[in-house]
Amino acid sequence: MFSIVNIFAMLTFKITHKMKKENFTHLVGKSRNQIKQEIGDGFNYFNNDIWTYELEKTWFGRRTIFAITFKDGKAFEIDLFKSFNRC
Repeated sequence: MFSIVNIFAMLTFKITHKMKKENFTHLVGKSRNQIKQEIGDGFNYFNNDIWTYELEKTWFGRRTIFAITFKDGKAFEIDLFKSFNRC
C-alpha cells in the first residue's frame, strides 16, 4: 500500500513536473523491491512482469498510465501512455 510519504511525493511530483517518460527513466535497472519502496506497489501483483500505475485522470476520463516491464527481476522498460481504457 501507499504510505503517506509516497503519496505526498507522487502528488508533489505531479504538481512540479509534466508527465514525461524521461522523468521515470531512473527506474530502469532497479529491482521490484526498490521500485516498491520508491513509488509503492499500487494494485500490482509482485511477481507480474508488467506493473501499471494510473498517474492522473482528466474530468472526461482520459487516463495517464505508467507501465514498468520487468525482465529477470529488474525494470527493463518504462512506458507512459494516455488512454480512455482502464490499466
